[in-house]
Amino acid sequence: NAVIQHTITNSMVMISGLCLLSLIVFFLFNSFVTNRLTRISAHFRRFLEEGNASFSLLACDRDDEIGSLIHSFNKMAEKLKLLYESLEDKVAERTRELEAVNAELEAEVEERRRAEEQLKNSLRELKRYNRLMIGREKRIIELKKTINDLLRELGREIRYEIKEGHELSDEPRENVCKTSITISDETTGQRILKKKTIEVLEIPEIEKRDLNISFIPIICSAPLLYAHSHGYFAKNGLNVVLEAAPGWSGIKELLVHDKVDAAHLLAPMPLACNLGIDGMPANVKLMLIQNVNGQALTLSNKHQGIRNVRDMKGFTFGVPYRFSMHYYLLCYYLASHGINPLTEVTIKEVAPPRMPYYLEKGWVDGIFAPEPFNQICVYNDVGYIFKLSKDIWPGHPCCSFATTNDFIQKYPNTYAALVKSVLEAELALHKANPEKRKEIAKEISSSEYLNQKIFPPVEQALAGDFPDGKGKQHKIPDRIDFIPHPWPEYGYWILSQMQRWSQLPIKVDYREIVENVLSSDTQEIAELIGFSENGSQKFEGVGPFDSNDPFTYMSNQPFCSFEEKPPLPAKYNFDENTRNRLKEIISHLAVIAGG
Repeated sequence: NAVIQHTITNSMVMISGLCLLSLIVFFLFNSFVTNRLTRISAHFRRFLEEGNASFSLLACDRDDEIGSLIHSFNKMAEKLKLLYESLEDKVAERTRELEAVNAELEAEVEERRRAEEQLKNSLRELKRYNRLMIGREKRIIELKKTINDLLRELGREIRYEIKEGHELSDEPRENVCKTSITISDETTGQRILKKKTIEVLEIPEIEKRDLNISFIPIICSAPLLYAHSHGYFAKNGLNVVLEAAPGWSGIKELLVHDKVDAAHLLAPMPLACNLGIDGMPANVKLMLIQNVNGQALTLSNKHQGIRNVRDMKGFTFGVPYRFSMHYYLLCYYLASHGINPLTEVTIKEVAPPRMPYYLEKGWVDGIFAPEPFNQICVYNDVGYIFKLSKDIWPGHPCCSFATTNDFIQKYPNTYAALVKSVLEAELALHKANPEKRKEIAKEISSSEYLNQKIFPPVEQALAGDFPDGKGKQHKIPDRIDFIPHPWPEYGYWILSQMQRWSQLPIKVDYREIVENVLSSDTQEIAELIGFSENGSQKFEGVGPFDSNDPFTYMSNQPFCSFEEKPPLPAKYNFDENTRNRLKEIISHLAVIAGG
């Protein structure tokens, strides 16, 4: 038993000693190895997490294996620091290089954009120049042919050889137009009618090639603009300069004082000029109608609730001119709904480009406007289309192309070439489908023509695909159309409305006035060029109109204010020198009024 007890005691002592030794070894290992490794690990973890900013060397307290490890880690950290700094420098350098390259690319893109724009402008200019040169080359060929004909008549050898390939035209040779032209007899000085054959391809003896034509920048002038931009004038031997005018009164003054050769006028204006109710009497000739339809009654957005025309009583309306289809159709429309346009509303003249601004400012409640100004009101969210003019009178005339009788007598062939050029352009517009009209809209919106920087309203009105400002989209291809026939019935109806609304307080011979003012040549030329014979002579919407008795028709209309008054006698008696001086002064004022 004693031996067993002694053995147990020794075993316990040995176990205790081993435990104590293990604790001592663990403590020493933890102190000299684990703690140091933990410190190394924490230091480099912080270095990696915080980056280069927290870098510091780890102190090496012993020259042993761990100390060697610390030394190696310190070297690695120094290299990492250098690499980090090097990478930062390289990234910064690359960033600067990329920024420089990006700036260079942006400059190059901008330069290319400008170059592309210049190229487009150059191409447009080249196209215009090409059309002009084709017209001039054609005139040279015509001149050579004339010289050859004269040489043949004199029995001499022809001088110029003209090849068939130099015809420069894509129109059929058989397309020949016969028309009556009013000229002066050289012996008596009296006006006579002579039948003259005018070839559509070649109008000989153009007396005056360089012409100035004034227009108002609205879509109604599209035939003029298209004839200019697509070389119809040049092809027919004319060099035309188009000049935009600020308003209708100004453009009328330019024409009647011979400051321009022809002008874009409202259809009633030539009649008013001849009657002497729009300034001094002037022998203005309406050559053709430029467009039918193309107007609208647009109301301010503050009147979105209007449904009944009677609710417009007391409104103020803007129209382009008092002698306009806009004025007569507005008066007719209001009167047909029980509103006297002379006493129960106010109608004032507003230049078309100012109409959207007047509507926005609240200076007018509505406008009866040409395009694109109705669509501009919708586009700018200041108004909505209440009624299209074609819904009042489908196919009504709107604007015209006019000159003076003096011009026609002096330059009959020039007059014929002028009419033909505009008719050809008008036919192209009449035949154009909506997609083609959208292309034309972009073209005529340029600063040279309509000067509309925002062309969607022009496109919408010309193509007949438009919003009305009330949340609806409409597709009406004939919202504006281009039919040239100056039917006499148009003149009768316009004269009756002048009387109805107290502009013409006398009885007149409708037929005589219309025959003197509206050209009778145009219908025949238009039909031979390609227009169908039946232009719009219907009076649906403003009927029943009796062209044989317009005065009775007018007298029976509601709110007719016709009251016959004799013309006032002249209250001045100037000598010839004073009269001529006054004409000279008025002529200068006409230039200012015309812009």
